[in-house]
Amino acid sequence: MKSLFDRLLPEFIKLKKSLTANQFDTYTVAYSGGLDSSVLLHLSLQISKKTGIRLKAIHINHGLSPLSDQWAQHCQWVCQQENISLQVIGVNGQSSAGESPEAAARHARYSALKTALSSNELLLFAQHQDDQAETLLLQLLRGAGPKGLASMAVIRDFGKGKLYRPFLDVEQKVLAEYAKLNKLQWVEDDSNHNTKFDRNYLRHQVIPQIKQRWPSMATTLSRSARLCAQAAHLESRLGKKLLPEVLGDTAHIINIDRLRQYETHEQTLIIRHWVAKSGRQVPNEKHIQQLFGKVLDARTDATPVLTWQAGEIRRHKRHLYLMSPITQPRINLHYQWTPTRPLPLPCIGKQLDSKYVLGEGLDAKHCEHGFEVLFRLNSEQCIGKNGCLQSLKKILQNLDIPPWERYRLPLLINAGHVIAVGGYWVSPEYQAQKDQWGYKLILS
Repeated sequence: MKSLFDRLLPEFIKLKKSLTANQFDTYTVAYSGGLDSSVLLHLSLQISKKTGIRLKAIHINHGLSPLSDQWAQHCQWVCQQENISLQVIGVNGQSSAGESPEAAARHARYSALKTALSSNELLLFAQHQDDQAETLLLQLLRGAGPKGLASMAVIRDFGKGKLYRPFLDVEQKVLAEYAKLNKLQWVEDDSNHNTKFDRNYLRHQVIPQIKQRWPSMATTLSRSARLCAQAAHLESRLGKKLLPEVLGDTAHIINIDRLRQYETHEQTLIIRHWVAKSGRQVPNEKHIQQLFGKVLDARTDATPVLTWQAGEIRRHKRHLYLMSPITQPRINLHYQWTPTRPLPLPCIGKQLDSKYVLGEGLDAKHCEHGFEVLFRLNSEQCIGKNGCLQSLKKILQNLDIPPWERYRLPLLINAGHVIAVGGYWVSPEYQAQKDQWGYKLILS
């Protein structure tokens, strides 16, 4: 039987060749000091000597155990013995309300590692085949789809660099044998035996019983994870192909009539890809069901909204809008503004500005003394054609501005009446003619 080194060296060499064009010249081991990462550090040192790639390590100190500082000191001692550069990063791993301790520690660890990683570094994680099996079972119990059941990827983008898990096809017992054979020293985290944590409960209470009946469980579940990863990849490709067919005028708008041309499961794929492409966390299955029942199937004249932690999907007429949660500005906000300078509007996260152009926007001669800028109440009147008053509500409806945006638009006021709506409308009485210079309003 091949040694662990002989098994993995070809994979590292193959990976080195594939990443050479991306200028990866450093292996960075995520080194906790435990058995698995100790094996990874030792093995990576041997491989770095063969491949000529520089080796370094990062230790994340969560501060969750009285022994945390001792573990960091152990990692420093090992790295000093092997002449390996080690960076120790302290983080706050405490969980907040509604967050599991496992998730909080993982989030803190990953955030710190992403920040520390440079574009030329390949971050190595020691997660192995048994970890992969545990992850798949946890995702299955949470009702995950193919992407979740794909569990952990062997290699993926991570911060500015990439993350690589060389042990995903290696059983934990093989790592334990390697550690014993090479007389490695490691630390033991007593929290790994606390079965109040879901993963530990599976590891110590459930999986041993399953393995009694199905000894090759870890290998089999890892194969299932790979198959799910393939299915997730195909779903992603299909979503990427279909999304452009249903988009509206911009990337954050979907045309509902075009979306409805596809089967329900295809609509779901499109929605998930749409959200993922925006960089937001994709809504779970419960939220997707709410989207179809509460938003897509609502009355045509309704303006329903789906809200989840990462954003909102709102509907206006026959379109869906993907957006961040909005807040309405206070009704008593007001500014004094002249179009010659930008006006920051932190209350809506935007800025009102202008461009000096010929034949567009506000006639420059009306702008010398500036305007008062307010936000909508309900009954504002606009100066329309020939000086007649018009309802602001009617103008906003004619402009087809979504209802939730109508209270977030800066209004330019003169003599108590609206003479312009920032970025959308200018009163004909104040509009620059073809041969006149004006200020074109821009809301960005």
